[in-house]
Amino acid sequence: AEYGLRAGMPRFFRALSERGLPASCAINSAIIDVYPRLAERILEAGWEWIGHGVIQRSVKSVPDERAMIEEAKAAVERYTRKKLRGWLGPGLQETFDTPDILKALGFDYLCEWCIDDLPSWMDTRHGRIVSVPYCFETNDSVIYAVEKHSSDEMTGRLKRTLECFAKERAGGPRILTVPLHPHLMGVPHRIGFLEQFLDTLVARQDAVFMTGAQIADWFSAAAEPAARQR
Repeated sequence: AEYGLRAGMPRFFRALSERGLPASCAINSAIIDVYPRLAERILEAGWEWIGHGVIQRSVKSVPDERAMIEEAKAAVERYTRKKLRGWLGPGLQETFDTPDILKALGFDYLCEWCIDDLPSWMDTRHGRIVSVPYCFETNDSVIYAVEKHSSDEMTGRLKRTLECFAKERAGGPRILTVPLHPHLMGVPHRIGFLEQFLDTLVARQDAVFMTGAQIADWFSAAAEPAARQR
């Protein structure tokens, strides 16, 4: 992980900035104090910040989940001076109370529910919250750290996913998420595969690049008229 923050992140910054692409960064709020230069660089790059706990610790092991989320939210908002709109639990972990807590604290969307290739509404005790897709099968952590595939496995999966979505395009848009970790995809022998795939996407006329918040806003705007017509 230390290597990723030191060497992998600069490669991510370069790959995305050279192509003018946006990014959403699920980040532990402790990074602001522990790695201040990295936090500053993320802010300068204009990436969206997504809540990701205070430290990398499952919410299931936190004594007071709401207090932890409040702490992470306050730290990020204080630093960025922007509302923290999205949440991704560390390790994709949550409790039965997480969606209710997030909505009560003013979050607009969450990412833990890998249930579809499109966003969906989730009902909570405090109203609806948007579930934004966060793909498990094209996640470099799963592919390399868990399943331990060869370096070209992720781009192969992304290519085949894109081929499938292209066939389904007539039925409506699909969300292709590319979850990245700097200590995995940011290493020298893998970053080139990512850059090649990004170039493939940039060259397409039917690909639109969005942050998590932009996806949530797009879905909310598109879904409301349809709901009123029913």
